[in-house]
Amino acid sequence: DGNARVDDGAGSIAGAQDFDGDNDFIDVAPAGLTTSGQALTILVRANATGEPNGFPHVYGTGNTISVGTNEGRYWQLSWDSEDNGWWNRLRTDNGYGENWTTSGDRDTWASLAVTYDGSAVRLYVDGTEIGSDSITGNLRSLDLPFRIGANSGIADREFEGLIDEMRVAHVARSAEWIQAEHLSHTDALLSYGTVE
Repeated sequence: DGNARVDDGAGSIAGAQDFDGDNDFIDVAPAGLTTSGQALTILVRANATGEPNGFPHVYGTGNTISVGTNEGRYWQLSWDSEDNGWWNRLRTDNGYGENWTTSGDRDTWASLAVTYDGSAVRLYVDGTEIGSDSITGNLRSLDLPFRIGANSGIADREFEGLIDEMRVAHVARSAEWIQAEHLSHTDALLSYGTVE
């Protein structure tokens, strides 16, 4: 119902939002997001601690034209409890691009990034590209909220776990940028040595 309490939890750097998998979510109005063109990057750090359903969504949004069908599902990122990995879908006016990984760990922080550059949708986990699916066209317009912790276009997709550092940018970030972003959340971005 959108009024569920989302608690603060320990984040990968500072605080994070703690979702209990039972109607907890945060809505961002579609008017606050530019949803046209051919460039998009969505970044987030997530830690799936439970599996309240088959595909608990870190985020999901779409359009009311065909809510509940594939036609209405536009931007999605979820934990795949069947294959123990991450899954994403992005819709353009020419169809879908999807990626999966079947290697992942629950109860572990993951740096996740989805990019679209007008030719492919890519999924990155911990700075490494794990999938690329060719798709062209403009992003489809949204009229449902961009829902963090669930999917505004599909019922029963609530996320159980922690979500932190979510950003949406209307530019297709490079693989190098995604890798540097991941490393900035670890001690591996900079190396230290003795003073010469």
